Amino acid sequence: NFYTTNDVVDIGLRKIYGNQTYDGGFTYFKGMQSSLYLTIQVLNSLSDIRDAGYAVDGGVMLSASNYVSNTLSAKGISHYGMDTYVAGAYAISRTNVEGSALGNLSSPILRGLNNAYVNERANTTVLSYLAMLLKKEGWDDGIMRKVYTSLENRVGIDSRGAYVKAGSSDYNWQFYETPIKNTSMFLKAIVFDKRNYSQTDKILRWILASRSKDGAWGST
Repeated sequence: NFYTTNDVVDIGLRKIYGNQTYDGGFTYFKGMQSSLYLTIQVLNSLSDIRDAGYAVDGGVMLSASNYVSNTLSAKGISHYGMDTYVAGAYAISRTNVEGSALGNLSSPILRGLNNAYVNERANTTVLSYLAMLLKKEGWDDGIMRKVYTSLENRVGIDSRGAYVKAGSSDYNWQFYETPIKNTSMFLKAIVFDKRNYSQTDKILRWILASRSKDGAWGST
């Protein structure tokens, strides 16, 4: 028997849904507790799948969104930090599901968006999330300009083109950060904002040159 693309996506979605727990979060394996960081990644993946034209269960996305919001709000930004709050809010905002509790996260994020965070402490991947979150939610444009300036300051050049570096001070394994992901997310933010950036052609060239021989981008 041959599987169609729709068949494969449906099988994959059912496997993902099967790892959602009663509290709305997702687990790496059945029987484990929900993982906040995994749930943020799954929410982004479900939005990607839906945006590609496949049907995704809105109830699953709403439950996961509320889990992320409730989990972050329960211990607060002082416990989880700005990076996790921004990543969670970005994932929730992408779902476009009515009733998701994005509003619970907006005030702590806006209060924490100072120059020290944007220029020095923000994780590089999350900084691109923040740029798109600011644009989508219509938050302070002055902050967004500072975010893009910080991202542009992290761009490096090598023989393949331009890429976004990951400094050791902002590296966070929970966001699966790699130079390829950092660069790709920065490109996505540029496109999302319809922004003119002088190094865009070099960024595209670097990403294409970083592709593996089997056609994929990835790592262990």
